[in-house]
Amino acid sequence: TVLNRLALERLIKPIYCNRTTSATDAHTKLVCFRLEENLVGERMAFREGISISDLMDRHASMLPYRKYRRWKNDPGYCMLGDWILGYYINYYELGSRFDPALDYIHMDNSLGYDYS
Repeated sequence: TVLNRLALERLIKPIYCNRTTSATDAHTKLVCFRLEENLVGERMAFREGISISDLMDRHASMLPYRKYRRWKNDPGYCMLGDWILGYYINYYELGSRFDPALDYIHMDNSLGYDYS
């Protein structure tokens, strides 16, 4: 997977979602919206001011697979590294579109090396 400059900037940018420091740019608003959707239980790892990179680390560390007995009502964390990386790249739209004419389509924002 190749991450362009925009993806790297978005990966390390601090995210603020609370009402007093409301999101100002479109991408931050999208990230806050995605956190509310909470598809894989990542919201519990979020704290104001952390980056998506920090979120990924916290999320993976909170309920690791080896502690599956503690999952109870939580979704747990059992994903291959490339799956979760793909989830964050695509669902949090870290990369940019390769063809702006297709912006209306939710598409894969990652690109394999040499299109593989």
